[in-house]
Amino acid sequence: MEIIHNQVQNDQENTSVGAKDFTDMTHQGISEVATAFSRGSNGVTAGENGEGTLTKQIESLTSKIPSATFLSLAVGSVGLALLLRLAGNRDDAQFVGHWVPTILLLGLYNKIVKLQGSE
Repeated sequence: MEIIHNQVQNDQENTSVGAKDFTDMTHQGISEVATAFSRGSNGVTAGENGEGTLTKQIESLTSKIPSATFLSLAVGSVGLALLLRLAGNRDDAQFVGHWVPTILLLGLYNKIVKLQGSE
């Protein structure tokens, strides 16, 4: 362990100032690094800008969809893609197979809206 620590110290001494600063920052912790980067940015703080009424209506309607629906649709897409592939429809199988990540991302967004709310 001490050998690794000494090697890290030697590497830090041989690096440029910017890389050394970054290495030092990684030891501060992720939250402190994020705070350091956000100080000089022109980012948006939470609640600074509101969502539009259309977005609120869509999130209100979609939050009523059970999470199991998205998982079922994703698993069903995998099954359908497999059946299409076994039937020799390679292009159709790939098309349907590409639905899976999109459905899962929609389900994840839906879950976040349910748990965190919409603004």
